[in-house]
Amino acid sequence: PGEGPPALTSPEQAYAFMRGRALGLTVEEAWVLSLDARGRLIRCEEISSGLPHQTLVNARTVLAVPIRDHASAFLLVHN
Repeated sequence: PGEGPPALTSPEQAYAFMRGRALGLTVEEAWVLSLDARGRLIRCEEISSGLPHQTLVNARTVLAVPIRDHASAFLLVHN
């Protein structure tokens, strides 16, 4: 059996998980990470991709992801 989804219960774990996705990007991007009650990842979804120094997000877009996923918690991440 596989290890299952990663637990992201500290800033260091979140950084390690997102580093590969964000490193080397030439534009600002934002992601929402939906987590279950144990801090395990349900979904990582890019919600915005912008310009070299900015991207726009709104509360409705941010909150739609964890609500849809029935998440207990979420992380908002940007590069």
